[in-house]
Amino acid sequence: MRPPSPEVVRPVVAVLLLGLALTHLELLSEGFRHAHYLGVQMITGALLESAAAVAVIADDRTWIWGFALAEGALNALGYLLSRAFGLPLTAAGVAGDWLHTGALALGFLGLTVTGLASWVLLGRHLHTRRGPVTSARDRALLPVSPPKRPEE
Repeated sequence: MRPPSPEVVRPVVAVLLLGLALTHLELLSEGFRHAHYLGVQMITGALLESAAAVAVIADDRTWIWGFALAEGALNALGYLLSRAFGLPLTAAGVAGDWLHTGALALGFLGLTVTGLASWVLLGRHLHTRRGPVTSARDRALLPVSPPKRPEE
């Protein structure tokens, strides 16, 4: 299993992360209306997702993809748990409201980012563990070894 091409997947994941950030900002007033901690969570989520989008565009390191994976998975998990059990410390009845537009967007975007980041990480893991290097793209995925110093 080869990892997806970085020229394609990095901008796609960055746009999806920005979509998550914008969805959190769109839900900001609703979050503060339910409970203040939800509003603060929306602001924090938007900032973290914006930082993840910039990081995905700026670099292609494994830890950045792990961060994107965590962002997507936590958003999807938050959607599922809030719709299954409701919100803690609030009287808002959101449990069972599976088709709320903003929450549904968070769940969908979170699952999509999770899937793409998982594909990148799993593909890298499997691809670098076997087989010869056959192309420049394959060489770009290999870890850089330190330069050899000539013997004196």
